Amino acid sequence: MYDALAPAILALRELVDTGHALRSALNAAAAAAEEGRDATAGLVARKGKSSYARERSRGVIDPGSASAAMLVRSAARTLA
Repeated sequence: MYDALAPAILALRELVDTGHALRSALNAAAAAAEEGRDATAGLVARKGKSSYARERSRGVIDPGSASAAMLVRSAARTLA
């Protein structure tokens, strides 16, 4: 989850602080969350249920990051 939410928060904060419109800030946050989500595919799970798969978990997107990215994208669509 953190892998998606951290970049989303940074992007949102940066754009809002520099005076960008909420719509563009939320869309940038959603894009950053999706990039963070996608970056988890190259990692090997060390915690949770996926950790039992070890190397086989590489190439699989973290489900927590996937759901967090969906929430941020939904917020961007709804609130913008």
